[in-house]
Amino acid sequence: MFLGSASSPVSRAVFLGAAGVGETTIFIYVAALQHLMKRPSIIKTYCPFCGQHTEHDLKRVKKKKASEFKQGQRRFRRVTSGYRGYPRPKPQGDKPTKRIYLRYTCKECGKAHQKKGVRAKRFEFER
Repeated sequence: MFLGSASSPVSRAVFLGAAGVGETTIFIYVAALQHLMKRPSIIKTYCPFCGQHTEHDLKRVKKKKASEFKQGQRRFRRVTSGYRGYPRPKPQGDKPTKRIYLRYTCKECGKAHQKKGVRAKRFEFER
């Protein structure tokens, strides 16, 4: 049962062993929305300060400027100074997705924490 070219989401669903039509439809829907991530702006999750699950406000945060005084940056500046070359292979271009960082602010105690960033091409909060 071949439904499209080898790179189309339909054929990938068939190659991965999706048996029924419902499974194939779900796989195609997920593959189409893979580049977009929607999150609610208020979510109920665990607060490490309260020790229980409470409502949190979500806010997207940007990375701060990297410090020049960190040990790795000081080492990098020392190694690249003078007539020596670059200490490692140079990075090639940008990654296809950016990392999304969210700050969770507890509505009970008012303290904020962050979880590990996730990768997504586009991100938006649900209204």
